[in-house]
Amino acid sequence: NVLRAQANSMGNTLQFDIYNEPDYPGFWPYNTTDYPFPSHFYDTWKSAYLKIRALQPNAIIVGPSFSNNDGNKVQAFLDWAKLNSVVPDIVSWHFGDIATDVANVRTKLTSLGLTRPIQISEYVKNWAGSNEQYVGKNAWLIAQLERAKVDAGIHAIWVNTTTTDPWYRIEYGHLGGIVTPSPANLKKGAWWLYKGYGDINGKILTTTPGTSVDVIAGKNTTPKYVHMLLGAKEGFKEKNVKIKLNNLTSTFTGTIHVRVEKVPENNGGAVNGNVLIYDKVFTIVSNKVNLIIPWDSDRDAYVVHITQ
Repeated sequence: NVLRAQANSMGNTLQFDIYNEPDYPGFWPYNTTDYPFPSHFYDTWKSAYLKIRALQPNAIIVGPSFSNNDGNKVQAFLDWAKLNSVVPDIVSWHFGDIATDVANVRTKLTSLGLTRPIQISEYVKNWAGSNEQYVGKNAWLIAQLERAKVDAGIHAIWVNTTTTDPWYRIEYGHLGGIVTPSPANLKKGAWWLYKGYGDINGKILTTTPGTSVDVIAGKNTTPKYVHMLLGAKEGFKEKNVKIKLNNLTSTFTGTIHVRVEKVPENNGGAVNGNVLIYDKVFTIVSNKVNLIIPWDSDRDAYVVHITQ
């Protein structure tokens, strides 16, 4: 793979992820006598790392790409990697409590005198008993990634339209669940979710999450608006959700125009667009406005667009 990257003038830009989820039994002969984890993985990592470096000294090496950071195993790997001079250029792992895990790994990097970008290279689970392939949880996870200030987050998806194995969640079909399978290729809720995320630009604002609802917001100055994306944690019970908007007079005067839309999951089916919840003018009182969103289901996400 290194030689192929060099042949295509990508040796210094392609990221080499040495091993996908070596802590997961589906990808590693886990906890066996011959191939114990983590010691044998460490040996494998060191051998691959040194070989890549010999072929491409400036290669970007990514890892350890564990399936999660349970038991602080990413930190343990970094201790070993520093001792053996085989620290990845980008530290990556999958899933978990994103904000907490990222904070703990950054603390470990600092203690080792290291500075590295962090990737959550799979952030959406979709196997039996833990299906996160719906817009409400996706939006919640995106807010977590933003709050943790990770350098990259990758939407995980496994697709196999010929099997009934629940691992693949075949009802979520195509392009990471963004459109329906060919030949229709109709937009699904996830398409509108990522559009809502993409509409956030300008300065990312400081937000405080609720117990089960999280939000990412950005403020644009020309033209002047605030755009927000909200998602719910899995298992959130439907209720009216209060959103407290503070420090509004730094951007707006007198009143604000608020448009709230639901991004519907629609059971993974095609979605023609967001559903308007309300479009109202609110008076700013004491530099703040409180909004109420009638949250129908944890499966859905919401966007809020605020102008003068």
